[in-house]
Amino acid sequence: MGRFCRDLVLDTVLDTMPKKSKNINGQYKVQDLEIAAAQVQAEKMSIRMAAKHYNVLKSTISDRVSGRVEPGATPGKKTVFSRQVEDEVANKMIKPPEKDSAYLDVS
Repeated sequence: MGRFCRDLVLDTVLDTMPKKSKNINGQYKVQDLEIAAAQVQAEKMSIRMAAKHYNVLKSTISDRVSGRVEPGATPGKKTVFSRQVEDEVANKMIKPPEKDSAYLDVS
């Protein structure tokens, strides 16, 4: 078999093979994480078993069980402004400016 044919066959086989997905960065339900952490805390499952059964990373479960991450915490940095202040700023940015003394009506 020539090199071209071999490469063509390999490309075809590799393209049709299912890809193994990795569970990274939040590809699980929050409810599954909470249940997994509860099972580990109740000593009904090991962290490894809970991670495999609920499809959650071992380190994520470990962080919740050890208290490193508080229950109900969301990923990412904490916001600088409260939700109320953010909503007020967003509403002021979305609304068109009302007639102001700085704008002259030239009609």
